[in-house]
Amino acid sequence: MIITVMKKQRSIDLDEEYVTKYCHESGYWAGQSEGDFSNPSGWTNYFVCMLIDSDVIEKAQSVARSARKLEFVGLALSFLSLIIAITIFTAYRRLRVFRNQVHVQLMLAILLTVVIRLMIYIDQIFTENISRSQLSDDGYTINTVRFVCELFYALLEYGKTVAFAWMFIEGFYLHNLVVVQVFEGKPKLWKYLIIGWGIPIFHVLIWLTVIVAKRGAANVERLHALHTRKSVRAAAMLIPLLGIPNIMQTIPFTPSKDNIGLFQVFTYIASFFYMFQGFMVAVMYCFTNREVSSEHHCV
Repeated sequence: MIITVMKKQRSIDLDEEYVTKYCHESGYWAGQSEGDFSNPSGWTNYFVCMLIDSDVIEKAQSVARSARKLEFVGLALSFLSLIIAITIFTAYRRLRVFRNQVHVQLMLAILLTVVIRLMIYIDQIFTENISRSQLSDDGYTINTVRFVCELFYALLEYGKTVAFAWMFIEGFYLHNLVVVQVFEGKPKLWKYLIIGWGIPIFHVLIWLTVIVAKRGAANVERLHALHTRKSVRAAAMLIPLLGIPNIMQTIPFTPSKDNIGLFQVFTYIASFFYMFQGFMVAVMYCFTNREVSSEHHCV
């Protein structure tokens, strides 16, 4: 005789669903296949617990499609604004001061991720429009050519890491001005370039390795004080602008019938802040910059 043992477990629907285990007439817990008693604890079937209501799935997919449209708008706007901002900072000689050069490097890093994301998203739309019979590993889209797909996602990971590095450098540079000067004398851009673009290479190499292994004076003082106050204000803007969007991207959120509304709000907010990040950086560092405005009026 086979006895079905019902046992309550934590799952997506904790209050209503149960897992199942089978006790064989021999007294052993049954395995996944018939006659398998190799595991003393037997096999526990969690399938029912993992099922999500079809209405929840449909709503979650609808939210994802709407969020993707919002992401496209944010990425396109970020792309255009970053191109304009970088062009402005490089076109005018008087704007080529060190702090603006740091801003440009951050913009370039964000622009890299924006371009890669746009290419991946556009490719996904193109792939979805191809009939299933045409999809194969030797296809001609990013998603259907394995090494190209892996290359793009490796570049995306590198771009995100570089952006994180330059966010750190922005904060480090402000800390260097406000609190203590780490690099003595006039700051050298090449030191920051090595940190911002070089160190992320090692991070991405480690990431790729894990993936592969898993798969197999008075006036001077007054000027300094004024500059310090500006730096503090910039730091205060930097935290919500660069920190909050990235933190929101790391928060896991699984939709269920009880939180689908909250999931929708969270998804839209996270997509807005993250995909419009390039646009907000360009606005804060360039379009609302008094130096840029005065330079524009002088021309």
